[in-house]
Amino acid sequence: MERAGYSRKQLKESAATFVDALFGPAIPVSR
Repeated sequence: MERAGYSRKQLKESAATFVDALFGPAIPVSR
């Protein structure tokens, strides 16, 4: 359970960083 939750959180953060790196300069991301 805890591992799954951690994985989901880590995946979400990784996705946010990935999108930020690609579309950050072009699209303003509000967090």
